[in-house]
Amino acid sequence: MIRNFGWAVDDKSRILKAKMIICCLEYVTGTSIKNKNILEVGAGSALISHELAKLDNYVVSVDINDKIYKEANLRYNIQEDAQFLIADGRELSFKAKSFDIIICNQVIEHVPIKDHRNFITEMNRILKSGGLLYISTPNKFWFIEPHAKLPFLSYMPKSLADKYIKFARGEEEYDINLLTYNQFVNSLKIFEITHNLTPHIIKNPDSFKIENKIPKKIKVLLNLVPLILLQFLMPICPSWILIGRKNEIIKSEQDLSTERN
Repeated sequence: MIRNFGWAVDDKSRILKAKMIICCLEYVTGTSIKNKNILEVGAGSALISHELAKLDNYVVSVDINDKIYKEANLRYNIQEDAQFLIADGRELSFKAKSFDIIICNQVIEHVPIKDHRNFITEMNRILKSGGLLYISTPNKFWFIEPHAKLPFLSYMPKSLADKYIKFARGEEEYDINLLTYNQFVNSLKIFEITHNLTPHIIKNPDSFKIENKIPKKIKVLLNLVPLILLQFLMPICPSWILIGRKNEIIKSEQDLSTERN
């Protein structure tokens, strides 16, 4: 069963996250994100979808349950802006090439490891040619596990992690499947192009709307760090943001060239 432990993220944080996601997408495309077909997978409250819809986008949100969404909808009337469906991201009913953009914000770690490949393949299937997948996930080896807020929880074998979280949080099972950096990057190999925005965000937080999360003195220091060094340090970052670009046009041209030869 894919589930969260229920330590909800506040509304303000979701709205700020949406603004950062918009900045990331615009950084990659070099233009504003407007009039697009967008899908948010694992939407939770769907507040990210709510913000994306403000840019004249057609937005659909899916999640495996609607509890958090219903609570947020009472506060923001999200249903006026974005359609919400109960669905499992591993098997979606949308036709192939339905969406320009898919948002998958810290969701893949809630999918069983054995299903990660199918999960990413499904995202690729419903993206249009040239479409973008925004995907983020926490680092398995960050010392504080981000869901349960417990030190070294994700380092442990499952049997020990289950006992730890039951003792500390009263949960029966630790069913989060965090990835290492290499595992995360490798999971997106189905995409012809992958953009790692993490070092760019660390170096220029103001450009990605996260200036309030980093103390001013630290921002000054980070700005002095060469980008190539930040890229080298990726395996020890607390989390990562990647954008995969589906580009079947290039792939088809390559196939045609091979056939001619």
